[in-house]
Amino acid sequence: MPLDLGGDPELLPASSAWLAIRNRTGIPVSRPTFYRWLNNGSVHSVRLGLKVYVPMSTIDTLVKKSGKVEAPPDDAKSTRGRRGAG
Repeated sequence: MPLDLGGDPELLPASSAWLAIRNRTGIPVSRPTFYRWLNNGSVHSVRLGLKVYVPMSTIDTLVKKSGKVEAPPDDAKSTRGRRGAG
């Protein structure tokens, strides 16, 4: 769940950011690799106490750099080929 800081960029917890990057790019980045990127600064993150958050803008940038063209939402896809579709 994104953390909204009232006008500041939305932040995702590190585990959610990792899953978002995997899902949006289709690249099977392992969890240890993602956390290594966080620790060495390859992926921008914000630490609040013991929690680590990643700005949504950072995730968007990584998706753009991956060259992945995101598919439209499921409801926009054609129903052709599905059973029961007229």
